[in-house]
Amino acid sequence: MLFWQKILPRRLKQPRLTTASFSIKELLIVFRQHLEHKKAKPVTVKNYLSDLRHFLGWTELELAAQSHNPLSLRSKNTIPISKISPALLQRYKTYLLANKIAKSTVNRRLATVRQFCQFCYDNGLSRQNPAQNLTNFAPRNSRDKEIHDLASQFGAWLKNQGASRNTIKNYTADVRQYLLKTMI
Repeated sequence: MLFWQKILPRRLKQPRLTTASFSIKELLIVFRQHLEHKKAKPVTVKNYLSDLRHFLGWTELELAAQSHNPLSLRSKNTIPISKISPALLQRYKTYLLANKIAKSTVNRRLATVRQFCQFCYDNGLSRQNPAQNLTNFAPRNSRDKEIHDLASQFGAWLKNQGASRNTIKNYTADVRQYLLKTMI
């Protein structure tokens, strides 16, 4: 028996892959159980669920906007897994970038989507992994890449000095922001 089959309601235990639709709540529950089963840290679970909630909410609205009856999906509050496609994921990535969300947040959300799609594929909820070629946002120019590399080197130096993970994260983010603002 697959992992998700143990925790989902009986009606979901044998989804028909071409028509399987799940409520956002059901997807969040099963993905949380999956993350906890993999012994993910509580903060990781919290962040992944927040990112997944954002993605599924956006997906629900996007699919409703594309349908001939926009209220049909909203009223059921379901996501047809088969509708999550590489094209939909690219639109989500474009949406994130167009709304000037921090690059690190965009990349974390994309990582969550990749994990979720892999989970769906591994557990038979989808026939393919639509996020297989979904890549993180890359720095736009060589200056951004140079700043990113400098901040990463600084982070490695802090690690060698015995700094905590939070200190490294905070200091490198501050240095990166400072360099991005001052090196125009």
